[in-house]
Amino acid sequence: MSKVAFMFPGQGSFEAGMGRDVAFAVPEAMAVFDDGSAASGLDLKQLCFEGTAEQLVETELQQPALVATSLALNAALRARGINPDFVVGHSVGEFAALSAAESISPAQAIALVRERGLAMAAAARERPGSMAAILGLADEVVESLCRKIVGVWPANYNCPGQIVISGEDDAVGECCTEAEREGARRAVRLRVSGAFHSPLVARAADRLRPAVERIHFADPRAAFMSTVTA
Repeated sequence: MSKVAFMFPGQGSFEAGMGRDVAFAVPEAMAVFDDGSAASGLDLKQLCFEGTAEQLVETELQQPALVATSLALNAALRARGINPDFVVGHSVGEFAALSAAESISPAQAIALVRERGLAMAAAARERPGSMAAILGLADEVVESLCRKIVGVWPANYNCPGQIVISGEDDAVGECCTEAEREGARRAVRLRVSGAFHSPLVARAADRLRPAVERIHFADPRAAFMSTVTA
C-alpha cells in the first residue's frame, strides 16, 4: 500500500496572495486563518491574501503567514480524506509538520512561529546579515570556503549539491563569488531578512525557549521526520 507524506516549506517559499484560493474554497482552510489570527494577533487573511511580497519578506510576518498557509492546505487535504503517514518540514516548516501530525494545534503552531519570527527579527536587527543557496558544489567545497571567509557559515544542507550559507552580507557575497569561481552552477540570494541558522541570530533561542516550554507536545499521530536527526 502506498504511503502519503506531507512536506512543509521554510522561509523564502512565499508569494503574495498565498492561501486565498484554498481558503475561499474550503471552510476548514479558512478556519485555520481565523484561528491563527486570534492566536497570533495578526490579521493573517489580510496579510496572506492582500499583503505585498515586500511585507512578506519580513521574518516576523513571513513565518506565521507561511505556516498558516501550510496548515490551511493541510486542513483542505484532510477535509477530502487525505491524511499523512509521514510529515517533514524545512526550518519553520517543522512547526507546520508538528501540527499536521497533531502534536500541537494549528493555532499553537502559528502562535509559536509568530514569537519565533519576532525573536529572530530582533536578533537580525542587532546583527544584520543574509543567506544564499549554493548550487552545484560539493558540501566540502562550500564548507572550505566558509572556513576561509570570516563571517559566513554553512546553514542548511538541503540535498547533495545544494547547501545554504548564512552570515554577514559582505561575507555571503564574497562566498557566492568564490563559489562561482569554484564551479558552482548558481549562487542565489534568498528572500529572507536575516542571517538565519547562523551564530548571528543565536540569541533568538533565549526569547523563544519560554514560549516552547509552555506548550504540551502530544505524541505525533503521523511519523514526524526531524530535519536535525532524521
